[in-house]
Amino acid sequence: MSNNIIRFLKKVLYSILDFFKYFSRRHLGDDVMHIRFAQLHQPKLKYDIRKKFFTFSIKTKDDLFKYLFVALMLVLAVYMPWKSTDLGISDMEIQHMQYAEAYYNYHTHGDNALLSMSYFSHHGQFTDNLCYALSQWFHVADPFSLRHIMSAVFGWLTILTLGFFLVRLFAWRAAFIGALFLFISPRFLGNAFTDLTDTSFAFAFLFSIYQIYLFCSELPIIKWYRILLITLGIIFANSIHIGGFFLIACLFLYPWGYYLTHNPIKKFTTQAYWANLLFLTLVLAGITLIVHIVDLLYLPFALQDTVLNPFRAIPSMLTEPHPVRQLFDNEMIWANNTPPNYFFKYLFITIPFVILIGFILFWGFIRTLIRQMRPAYFAMILFTFFVPLFYVAGKGVNIYEDFALYLFIYPFFVLIATSGYEGILRRVDDRYTNFVIVAIIFLLTLMPLRHVVLNHPYENVYFNEISDGIHNAYGKYELDYNFHGNKEACEWLKSHIHDEQVREFKDVDKVIVGTDGNKACQIFFEQDTAFIQLLFFPYHERNEHHWDYYISFANAISSHDLQQQRWPPKDAIKTYVLEGKTMIAIMQNKVHTIPQDTVPAPESAPLHTAFK
Repeated sequence: MSNNIIRFLKKVLYSILDFFKYFSRRHLGDDVMHIRFAQLHQPKLKYDIRKKFFTFSIKTKDDLFKYLFVALMLVLAVYMPWKSTDLGISDMEIQHMQYAEAYYNYHTHGDNALLSMSYFSHHGQFTDNLCYALSQWFHVADPFSLRHIMSAVFGWLTILTLGFFLVRLFAWRAAFIGALFLFISPRFLGNAFTDLTDTSFAFAFLFSIYQIYLFCSELPIIKWYRILLITLGIIFANSIHIGGFFLIACLFLYPWGYYLTHNPIKKFTTQAYWANLLFLTLVLAGITLIVHIVDLLYLPFALQDTVLNPFRAIPSMLTEPHPVRQLFDNEMIWANNTPPNYFFKYLFITIPFVILIGFILFWGFIRTLIRQMRPAYFAMILFTFFVPLFYVAGKGVNIYEDFALYLFIYPFFVLIATSGYEGILRRVDDRYTNFVIVAIIFLLTLMPLRHVVLNHPYENVYFNEISDGIHNAYGKYELDYNFHGNKEACEWLKSHIHDEQVREFKDVDKVIVGTDGNKACQIFFEQDTAFIQLLFFPYHERNEHHWDYYISFANAISSHDLQQQRWPPKDAIKTYVLEGKTMIAIMQNKVHTIPQDTVPAPESAPLHTAFK
């Protein structure tokens, strides 16, 4: 038995030695990588769209996909900010706005209320603070629309960065497919329209990893402007969320790994080997020091204890109470007590089927992809995706509304899926066969693309073909959790009250509007409080209150009532339907008395909203 173990260990050792020898012969021979600051004389990637010739083979140019990528990004540059203003407001957005106001008052008026907010121990929310400051400086009438536009811009920048990343790894074909995949990911797009904090962090995270990848690919040469971009990227990420500290680990691990695998193992004991490694380490340490200093200057929480508080931030983020309930797999659960399969099941049922197929193909064509990407870059991508995923999942972090917290790693999921398709296309490498494969890919994108285009502003309410769509998920999972539809419902009702003149507004009495929606609904009635009064009470308590109109949301109705089709009521004057399932219903009490026509079921129970 012991001899077998010894032979196995020898085999592993020889494999490792062969691994280092292979890279030594392939890249540098017997020379140690000489790390230095200098100009790198190598052909630059040409973003040229003038050439017209292309084929689907990797042996020639693929300029058509270059055209398609540029055209797609130009369309999205207009489409995303434009459509983002149609979405409603979530309670989380109001909270972020309140925190931004506290931060603004801290720096402008010396208000120390900010220091008592534990939220800032792990959220810098720089983009939220900037958005609030801009709305104050320029007297923006609708700061939430400004938030949505800024969020959409960062979503667009995320798609653009992913495309450039894939160009470097493969070619323009991969860039276009990856950008298209990220756009037709309804859950990503829905968050990109409204979630300014997580979307901007996703961009900063992807941008920083992309710059670190370029830094490694340029070694042994170090460029000053690359150092500047990496530093700015990590600073930006840390100013938004404490999770940006993970980038510091990547900053050291990836260049170290690249250095170790691209130097001959027999030079391990030489002075040159360690001298160049030390120089590389000092450069990386300098970046880390600058990031830490800027982080201390930005966050008041860090200034209270410049040494320990940054290290306390991540554990506090994972353990902070979050009193939110949600519907998952036909059961009500708390956000801090999600089942082990929570996130992975949400991935499986909400990511478009075409992207899931690409993710599976990735593992089937690993050898082809390793030859294309080099093992060091291959390992970098996998580490960046899987480590945050399993770390946070293993800590039992508070999670709500599917994978909003994981928005920053979803672009890497798309990158892996795109690599899977590139693997099969490069393995086949036949013009006509590849044309058929690409055509199939585009056909598979039509279903999620249809949802994105036709079901606006409910992009975030998407369940893929595997889950049998919204028909099967209705009443089993959270639907419009962030109330993306509250704006259009409230705006329609205000218009209806004005246009139909159902009440003489000169009377002293007000039109009473009840709702089971989130607290953000009151924002849409702020300009009409002279004649409209908004009340909050659950749908099953509507018989106990006087109201003229009532706005009811599907995610505030019990799963039992949804599955038994006891909602919406048949006399609703307006409904908003998604794939045949009602998301919002507006009712009118025409006799202006407490209705007695319906009796709520004793087992009915409203779901909890974010502020309840």
